[in-house]
Amino acid sequence: MYKFKELNSDFIVEEVIDLKIDEKGRYSYFLLKKENRNTLEVINRIIKVTNINKRDIGYAGLKDRNAITKQFISTRNINNDQLLNLKIDGVSLTYVGKGNLPITLGSLKGNKFKIIVRDLDKKGKKTNFLENYFDDQRFSIDNARLGKDIVLGKRVEEKEEKLRLYLNSYRAFLFNKVLAEYLSKIKDVKKINYSLGKFTFTKKKFVNFKIPLIAFDTELKGDIGKIYEKILKEEGLEIKNFLTRSYPNLVEKTVYRDALVEVKGLKIRYLKDEIFKVKLKADVEFFLTKGSYGTLLIKKIFN
Repeated sequence: MYKFKELNSDFIVEEVIDLKIDEKGRYSYFLLKKENRNTLEVINRIIKVTNINKRDIGYAGLKDRNAITKQFISTRNINNDQLLNLKIDGVSLTYVGKGNLPITLGSLKGNKFKIIVRDLDKKGKKTNFLENYFDDQRFSIDNARLGKDIVLGKRVEEKEEKLRLYLNSYRAFLFNKVLAEYLSKIKDVKKINYSLGKFTFTKKKFVNFKIPLIAFDTELKGDIGKIYEKILKEEGLEIKNFLTRSYPNLVEKTVYRDALVEVKGLKIRYLKDEIFKVKLKADVEFFLTKGSYGTLLIKKIFN
């Protein structure tokens, strides 16, 4: 069985973002490089030390703790030197320039990944596409279960910020189940275990389509609708449950997610593994659009 993230330097993620620099702009842009810190931890630390308003700091996504990551943040109403002089272990900030827009999720194009996979007995199988599941880090230990409790109207004692995370984790879990079951009907598939079930991967590229992240207003149509109806029945739920009447501020509308994403710029180089002797390691580079998981591609290639 392969291993990755043995070292933080084995997993490097770099945001690809479209920044329009205008030195007369009201927002300052910084490149945030971090290690052994998750994004929210760093953001909250910045807010606490500088007394910046939470609304005055923007970022495009959350990055893992156990990795070296590079991402961009925007700020306003703060002295740039104050931020640049901030000392946080494992964190560095580099001023990039100014602009007229804050950085948000919509700013992100995707991520470049550089991953070292270790303890290999054999080479993996390259691919130019990836089934667009949510991977394990989307769910943590209990996120999806707590999200289902919210849908069922049970009380979950947490701040609204956390409750939204739980609810969306459950919707992601249902998306995974629907996609896996739909692809199971295709010939030549392989199934791989993950924390909440199984991923179904196909050997041949299929025509992309969209699957709803279910909400109270989702229209269940066609084959995907039938699969959703089956799974909801198994879960003891109906569409109306997603109104989450006990938590009206959490009501979400339907959004759609691609079933497939393109894998761009995939390069794999095999070398001797200096940690796991007599085994191979793979130096893997690729680009994925935002919202897709580099860890998932590693699972597909090397399982």
